[in-house]
Amino acid sequence: MIQHLAAFLVVFATLAAVTLAAAVWIRRTSFGGGASTLLIGAGICAAICYAAFWAWFLHPAAGAAWTILVLAMSAWSVWRARREVRVIAREVDLCRPMLALLVVGLGYLGLLHLFSSSLGIDQLSAARFFDFLGVDNEIPRLFAERLRTNTSPRQLLGDWLSSDRPPLQTGVILFAWPVARVLRLDFVAAAHAAGMWLQLLWIPAVWAFLRGAGLRARSTTTLVALCATTNLCVLHSLYVWPKLGAAAFALGAFTLYANRARRSAAGLAAAGMFAALACLAHGGAAFSLLALAVMAVFWRPWPVPRALLAGLLVAAVLLAPWFAYQRFYEPPGNRLLKWHLGGVVPPDGRGTWETLSAAYRAAGWKNSLDAKLANVRLLFGGNHAQWLQFRPSQAAARRVDQFYFFFHALGVWNFALLLAPFAWWRTRAHADSGVRATRLGAGLLWIALTLALWCGLMFTAQSTFIHQGSLAANLLLFPLAFVFAAALGRWFFGALVLLHLAMFATTWLAATPATRGPLSAGAALVATAAAAALLGLIALRDRAPLAAEQL
Repeated sequence: MIQHLAAFLVVFATLAAVTLAAAVWIRRTSFGGGASTLLIGAGICAAICYAAFWAWFLHPAAGAAWTILVLAMSAWSVWRARREVRVIAREVDLCRPMLALLVVGLGYLGLLHLFSSSLGIDQLSAARFFDFLGVDNEIPRLFAERLRTNTSPRQLLGDWLSSDRPPLQTGVILFAWPVARVLRLDFVAAAHAAGMWLQLLWIPAVWAFLRGAGLRARSTTTLVALCATTNLCVLHSLYVWPKLGAAAFALGAFTLYANRARRSAAGLAAAGMFAALACLAHGGAAFSLLALAVMAVFWRPWPVPRALLAGLLVAAVLLAPWFAYQRFYEPPGNRLLKWHLGGVVPPDGRGTWETLSAAYRAAGWKNSLDAKLANVRLLFGGNHAQWLQFRPSQAAARRVDQFYFFFHALGVWNFALLLAPFAWWRTRAHADSGVRATRLGAGLLWIALTLALWCGLMFTAQSTFIHQGSLAANLLLFPLAFVFAAALGRWFFGALVLLHLAMFATTWLAATPATRGPLSAGAALVATAAAAALLGLIALRDRAPLAAEQL
């Protein structure tokens, strides 16, 4: 665990330095920062890591030089603005979510290594909560390994092409690697730590949304900490296929667009950047981005053409190189599209539209409609009696249902969701609390549209398992359920919190057969210290609330 812990701290410090330099720049531009300061800064850092992917693709020397250049410029920028940095570092919307990201990451590392195991890091993260989840979490590292050793990435793994999976996490791994190499850290440990950083961006994404919805910093910290104990965030932050990172960027795009005051050229440029980064992390985010596009058609005020063009241009600049890679370097790069939207799993030479047309002609309209309805029904699957069942002997069955089924994963928070209309009305009636009911309602509509598009576009019946869609819907639904529960009363919220924590402790702390070794005292100490630090963050007092234009 020590090697893994050291790698996480080094990777975090490397990427935090770039993020802080980006935050300094944000404060001096029309981006404005505010509640989204860390989110936009992390997005810029991710875009820089994406550029690192292309530098390494050209040559490892170019990739290492890019990291050195960016870190040198970041250090120079922070040094020149050191007085401003002291002020920024004390701002609650930068320091608190950044500390939460560090603390939650350390807590997750403790949870991952809680039981001694001979498994490697990638295998451990795949077997920590289930018998085995497969090698999907290793694909970004394998891609990075090819570029690191100046080896062609073609035919990456089995019959999977390098063009089948977007490259953003590979870029994050490669950007941090020169620093980790100088410190003689293990490449696998550094790669997993980089993947964790990308997934943990759900923290600034949720933070920005809740603060934009009018919640105070202390309440937001509490709800972020509660999110950290959900099955969604625990599993997908440690099993580092880039689905949760993509969800964070999709939520970032929604949050930025939801702020009507930010629909300027700079604001939509940032939203376009996040939309592109979501696609470059994992294609499943497309369902949520399509839902946002549908909402944008009817969501007044419309941005001026100049602002809309800025957003589209930024997205196009980021996406074009990867589309060119798929089209010219290792075509066709459309396997996942044909799999999920056309039901064709084995690779073949047909184009995407040709495959989809043939699939729907063969199925007919009645079978196609039945498949969509089956997809809707699957959202409500699972044994719902498990919501109030805490026996450790049934932990494995509960983990399976929480992994696969959309509403089942919400657990006892479904009770708050069922009462959401009443909670939303109470929030709207108590406008003096500062919470923006319209922002919460927009979030619910975005989730509903995401689910509708997901169920309608997936070709195969009963294919709407959580991991085959956009995790952005799950990521936002948890904090919305928390807010609605709190609006219904402290006692109701407190009761659900206790039930939720009992479920988390009895379901996700236990070992699986592959990880049933002796309890690691060091890992337990790290996890306990992280939990205590998170409680300390919650206990911090609020400062003055942000002005509306800062949210």
